[in-house]
Order: sequence, then C-alpha cells, then structure tokens
Amino acid sequence: MQVHVQGKALDIASVFYALALLHLPKLSMAQNFVHAVEAGSELQVSMKRINDFLSLPEPPAPAHHLQGPARTTAKVDTLPSSV
Repeated sequence: MQVHVQGKALDIASVFYALALLHLPKLSMAQNFVHAVEAGSELQVSMKRINDFLSLPEPPAPAHHLQGPARTTAKVDTLPSSV
C-alpha cells in the first residue's frame, strides 16, 4: 500500500521518523511540567511562610537596652594631639 501526500510517495520510514521527532518534545514537556508543578507548590509554601514571618508583631526590646547606656559606658583614653 502506498500513500501519496501532496503528490509525493510517503514511505513507512519517513512516517516513523516524523512520529519520533514529534514524540521528543512531548516527553520533555511532560517532564518539565512535573518540575514546574513541584516548584510552584514549593514557592507557594515558601511565600506563605515568609508572609507569616513578616506579619509577626515586633518583639520587645532586650533587657540590656531598657537599662540605658550608663551601665555599659566605659572611659576611653584619648591620644595626645602630638602623635
């Protein structure tokens, strides 16, 4: 059996070659789609965690900041101006 397409004979080798070429992008697109869905779900979880963290109230100041700067100041000797 011989099939003619646009006036040219179509042999079985050309048909299998064309089908193989059409199948390659389908495989890579399927694999990339799976990776995209996985990355999308991870992105959604990460964005929710970041949003929850940034929505937390401001923590209170540490105790050493509440006592004032007088407790931690130290006298620093100055160098003579001739040096």
